[in-house]
Amino acid sequence: MWNLLAKVPAHLREELVEDYRRMIYAPSREAVEQARVGFLRKWKLRCKAVSVSFEEAGDALFTFTSFPSSQWKALRTTNALERINEEFRRRTKTQASLPNEEAVLFLLIGLLRSGQITLRRLAGWQNLTTPQMEAV
Repeated sequence: MWNLLAKVPAHLREELVEDYRRMIYAPSREAVEQARVGFLRKWKLRCKAVSVSFEEAGDALFTFTSFPSSQWKALRTTNALERINEEFRRRTKTQASLPNEEAVLFLLIGLLRSGQITLRRLAGWQNLTTPQMEAV
């Protein structure tokens, strides 16, 4: 959505956000796809740059629809990742630099283990299928 907002004139931003949310938060895979087609059709006429950027994102934007709908809430947003990044930046800001990748990983794991950064439990985890191991 942020990429699209950067492409649209200010007077159309509210309308774009509304259309985008209506599409992403549609209740079923079919409704998402129908809204996607409508979104693209509308914004090709309203603002070509938005439609080009949207088409560049492609199917990756809709990966969440291949999971059970109970998972969609967690998969449609990056809030959990943003929270980890925010807390990690806050912790590393006081240090001039970390000497190597291992030190960065050690700090992140330490913050997770100590509970200073917590991960939200994935809603609908009961509906996930267990990956099957392929026979070698």
